[in-house]
Amino acid sequence: MVGTILMAVFGIFLVAMAFLYIVSRRNEQARGSRVDHFPAKANGGKVALLVYQPSALGKAMDRLIERMTDRLLSAGFSVDRTVAGPHVPVIEGEYDLMLFGSSVYMGQLSQLLLQNLDEIIERQAVVGLFSLGLRQDDDSELTKATTLPGVNPDSVMKFFSGDPAQADKLGDWLAELIYRVGQEDEPVGSVSDKT
Repeated sequence: MVGTILMAVFGIFLVAMAFLYIVSRRNEQARGSRVDHFPAKANGGKVALLVYQPSALGKAMDRLIERMTDRLLSAGFSVDRTVAGPHVPVIEGEYDLMLFGSSVYMGQLSQLLLQNLDEIIERQAVVGLFSLGLRQDDDSELTKATTLPGVNPDSVMKFFSGDPAQADKLGDWLAELIYRVGQEDEPVGSVSDKT
């Protein structure tokens, strides 16, 4: 009887580990290779690039990306938006703001996203790196990412799935980045800076 219980527990453990492995691998798969271009709502003349890795499960990242896009458009930015992948087809030209983001799986950001960050970053642009996860007390994935060669964002931010204050946090973070670009006169709120 004890042997049967141990075998059942071991079987459940193996199924759980297989599920986590599949979810983390799915997050690493390239989801597309197109750039969606959104023209600015206001006459600002600035251009933002938003590269992200969609959530493997759920739509939390999609909702966050939509909010970011709307906020940038309202601030006068044109937005080029694409998913992370082995060959991100970035529109040639200078970007004023570049945002890179990923959901967190097994304590890590998407490796495809980090590869894109290293390959297409334009140093004259203001660069933001963000993550979306379930653990509010742990942003170690961002700390690890910023220690990689070539990854040196101007600002990092962790968002939490289901956080009722997420919209305010997003607004404050984007306002600070937009201020750094020189788009707005006054920074709003605070930001978790690497510097």
